[in-house]
Amino acid sequence: MKNKMQNPFFRGLILILLMFAFIVFLKPHDPVLSEDALYPNQSEVIKTDSLHKWVREHRANSVMTVTVKPYLDIKMYNGSDIVPTTEMRQPFYEDNKVRVGAGTVNERCQGCILTVRHVVDPDQAFAKEIAQLPERVASIQKENPGLIIQAKISPEYDLIDSKGKHYPATVIALDPKEDLALVRVKDWKHFSIPAIKVYRGKDFIDKEAAVIGAPKGHQNTIYFNAHTGNGRVIKTDHGDTYQLIIAPIVPGNSGGLALMLYNMEQIGVISAVKTSDGSYTNLGYMISNTAILDFLDRIFLDE
Repeated sequence: MKNKMQNPFFRGLILILLMFAFIVFLKPHDPVLSEDALYPNQSEVIKTDSLHKWVREHRANSVMTVTVKPYLDIKMYNGSDIVPTTEMRQPFYEDNKVRVGAGTVNERCQGCILTVRHVVDPDQAFAKEIAQLPERVASIQKENPGLIIQAKISPEYDLIDSKGKHYPATVIALDPKEDLALVRVKDWKHFSIPAIKVYRGKDFIDKEAAVIGAPKGHQNTIYFNAHTGNGRVIKTDHGDTYQLIIAPIVPGNSGGLALMLYNMEQIGVISAVKTSDGSYTNLGYMISNTAILDFLDRIFLDE
């Protein structure tokens, strides 16, 4: 054995094996699936703090604030002319008011963000503005007598990451069955924010969860004391299917991430639901993972 240890080849082999063992056994591991194994000698408070820190550092940055700004596209025609004499685009509101929600970076396509339909679908997001359109057209007509006025509401979509960077985006899919939508960053080839997997199992009843969104515009807000409840499902008048999640949900959370802390995967898309008196409660609702997977599978049929 002593002769072998003096052999340069043998010593080099031993060194390589030791380096390999160091890389395999001592490299950092993903601290998600086994918190007790990671922190066996720490108190519950320290474990919780470590878990919360990990979520903030490795999951919250994958949730983006979704803003939708309504614009008024106006075309003016002179008599029977086919080509408009004037075209203009202006914000619908002078104070540049926007609709705010949230969305989660999805793994099915680069630069794709999963959110809710009622935040990004113009027919739903701007129903009030659409109702005001005839009045706005009449006002423009009064200022431009003799011209034929055509106007429509055209939204612009802007995604904001956790560092405040803006990404112009476009809607690529609206789910006709559920309150789901998929938007994509226009410059998606240079988009590198990590995606979050959608949970493919069904065992998430009575589990600890976190909700990440932008309540009332407060970007990347995390609520850690969420709970997936008893699996209660409700059906709305519009046919949307919601699953209960015990968490305070307010405007701005819509489209946000429901994250199961057991495996750090997405179990739902948050959707704020008003009560009969127009208020919001501490019982939130989400579009479940099964509905999300069905929606994505219908979009990406060729995969």
